[in-house]
Amino acid sequence: MPFRYKFHPAINREKAFETDFCKDISLTDYMIPDDFLEQLATLCGERRNYFDKKAGKHSSYTLKKQLRAELKLIYLRLNGDLNETLHPMSPDEKKALITKLKEESDKCIPGFHNRVRSITQSFYIPQTFSQLLTRVRQNLVTKTASSLSGEVHANNRVTAIAATDGLGVEVNFAGDIYEGRLSEGQIRVALNKTFRKNYTPALLPLLLSDELRGILMNVGYLGHHEQGYGTGTMSQIVQTIHAMLGEYLNEIISIPFEGEHQLTDWSYLEQLFLKEDYYDEDGDWDFCRLVDINWPLIQYCFWVTLVEEGVIDFYGPRLLDVSEALDYELYAKEDAFPFLMDCLSNHPATSLKSVFLDKKKSVMLLHFLNRHMEELDRQKVKDIFAVFNSQKNLVNPAAVSAFLDCLESHKDFIGRETIKKMLMDRDGFLLANIALITLGQGAEALPGLISFLEANKEYLNPDVLEEILRRALVEIAVPGICKPFLNSLKRCPHDFLPWMAFVSNNSESLYGERLLKKLLTLEHSLLLVTMKNRPDVACDLLLLYARHQDLISVFYLDLIFSYRDWDYENVLSLAVCHSVEAGRKMLDFFNDNKNAFLVDTLKLILCGRNMRGEDVFWLIVSKQPDLLPAFIDFIWENKELFERGSAKKSLLMIKKQGITKLIPESSQFSVALLMLEYGLMSKEVISLIKAAPPSDDWLHFSTRNISHPEKINGAREVARVLFSIINDVRFGKDERRQVLKNNHLLLINSLADKNISIAGEQGSWIVKQLIAHHISFLRIKVAKGEHSHHRYRFMTGYSASSQQRALEALQQALDEGEPIAGLLKQHPALKHGTPGQLFKAGQAILSHRACRVDPKGDHVSGLV
Repeated sequence: MPFRYKFHPAINREKAFETDFCKDISLTDYMIPDDFLEQLATLCGERRNYFDKKAGKHSSYTLKKQLRAELKLIYLRLNGDLNETLHPMSPDEKKALITKLKEESDKCIPGFHNRVRSITQSFYIPQTFSQLLTRVRQNLVTKTASSLSGEVHANNRVTAIAATDGLGVEVNFAGDIYEGRLSEGQIRVALNKTFRKNYTPALLPLLLSDELRGILMNVGYLGHHEQGYGTGTMSQIVQTIHAMLGEYLNEIISIPFEGEHQLTDWSYLEQLFLKEDYYDEDGDWDFCRLVDINWPLIQYCFWVTLVEEGVIDFYGPRLLDVSEALDYELYAKEDAFPFLMDCLSNHPATSLKSVFLDKKKSVMLLHFLNRHMEELDRQKVKDIFAVFNSQKNLVNPAAVSAFLDCLESHKDFIGRETIKKMLMDRDGFLLANIALITLGQGAEALPGLISFLEANKEYLNPDVLEEILRRALVEIAVPGICKPFLNSLKRCPHDFLPWMAFVSNNSESLYGERLLKKLLTLEHSLLLVTMKNRPDVACDLLLLYARHQDLISVFYLDLIFSYRDWDYENVLSLAVCHSVEAGRKMLDFFNDNKNAFLVDTLKLILCGRNMRGEDVFWLIVSKQPDLLPAFIDFIWENKELFERGSAKKSLLMIKKQGITKLIPESSQFSVALLMLEYGLMSKEVISLIKAAPPSDDWLHFSTRNISHPEKINGAREVARVLFSIINDVRFGKDERRQVLKNNHLLLINSLADKNISIAGEQGSWIVKQLIAHHISFLRIKVAKGEHSHHRYRFMTGYSASSQQRALEALQQALDEGEPIAGLLKQHPALKHGTPGQLFKAGQAILSHRACRVDPKGDHVSGLV
């Protein structure tokens, strides 16, 4: 009984296997030397008589004439004579051809002839659509032969049987007398399987596109080309495509005119190619480049050609099932609507199992259902979803997303109880896939999953969530899952980690905490890799680490945040290099969570240097100067975390290059004060301090914990008295007490440090304001009779008349805003630089009866 091939029902056997072989290359058009065999051997790197035994004068091979003709073609190709007809060969192409020619050349001559024939067949390039389709079939037969046997005679017999059985191919070498070891039955079964699977309406446009892609590479096609294709190359590409699809391509691509310039017109090219637009610095469009062929358009054109040429016919034999209809829907879009609706309505839902096992088709079907669900019977839809959810061993994250879209868009039509039942089915597809998605297998489905569950929390059964976490915890130990999980974790943390947080936050199960701990600690480089590739995602992850720091433990936190890459960059240094926002979020994280780290770890993170010798401070100065104010604030608040030598080294580099040259104007004064703290005085520092305009903000910024005990000299007694006074104060807000506590340190340094004492009027203004703040606070206590011993601390050193004059002069200056320079000339007791004199001026103010207490009791008139 003859073997009967079973093709796709839409394949038209009369049209789909018509042969149209490429035209042979005529040898008469070329001058071929008599010793071409010797020259061919030389081109192959062999001795001159290498081919004599097989095709030389004394060879007795029956088909020597045909073999010599084939070898002449190979000689012409390697010698470059066919470059204009075909294309110039690259060194790699030449090497591959020579290797194939010499492969097993010491064995039988018919086998050698087979191999020679397969080489020369590759020289013929399809020029028309029918030739291209013939090449597709020829390649399918060749691949079938390779899968059955690597033996040359057996492969040739596969092509012979395919040609005899009408598959529209050419025999590789008709003169081969050897049949190989394969039986006719084996060969036909394999050919039937190949053509049934691949020679289908859905795959033919893709196979034709692949063949066309290979041909286009001969004329300069490089795939996606960022630099864009030049006019010459585009012209050759367009002409080649037009030769294959011209008639139908012109019907699909809308062009304003026809004629000889049609193929080079921009309106034509911009549809046939993909373009990328480029913009100038102002964001205005500058130019565009054609960077690749519009392959979806080409595939659609092939589909149209196949239909118009009668190769595929959906209106002939009736479609078998939904799977066949989906092949049609892939390209025909809405034209396939009646076919699909008919199949879904009239075929049992159980027949869809094969469709749902196909990842691509299952997603296509779910998208179709989402568009047309309510045109079907409600019970039919429930049955279809029941079949879908029963595929528990199928892993298809894309189908999860499509399925959830259906549920969300049509939950009233489907019914909430049906949805709840599907979500709670422990043996169902959805639950099993969610557990696997939790481990990174298809993280692209996570946003839709989170969105659906957030919008439908009534479906969140604690048992279901616990089951998800339990499965994930078990599977995470499996090597085959663990490695892909870690890869997905690095690639898609923005989707993945928020999902884990969502599940754990909505479940009281211990599995959630255990899995989260594993998740956050399993890959120590996770945060570093994420900060390098997706800083925005890494900043989001900081919230997760902060929220679960107790769960993670100090050991893992130290390990994760101090982890470095090959350039010795850590998470913080990468963040500050990326953006001001990322750097600020990292600094805030360390500021808020510093107690969760070991002090030595924080010092290493903040002061460590990369391979170029740069620490975080210098990276901010050189790459993100706008981050300086936040970083300097961080330094003042966490001075104990900065190694003095490290910070000083960066400040020395700034001093060397110049503050005003290197630092933005808004940060120059703060850097100058920081230099003052580290004892790095210069004329530029003094100039910046003197130039800063007096203001409350300036005063507040100047009252940080600047402390140089070794520089105070004669001010130790002043410090002792001020400490005593301030420590006794228990009235007012905590913030105000803290300001006073900071102010007294600046007051001491302002008076005692010779560097600040030469700051002129600016230094006097600071002292004046500080005294006013102290007096206004303490005067209230004295007036109310509280802490009366303070009065006596201010009563020594000056006579009553001196106190009176000092009081009146200073009060007048404060009330009327008079320049302090004139006041100092008239009252030497108010001169800066002598701690005792200025402090005693304050004593006079406090002790004098003319000092009035504000009725509200919150300040002293004339002093604040």
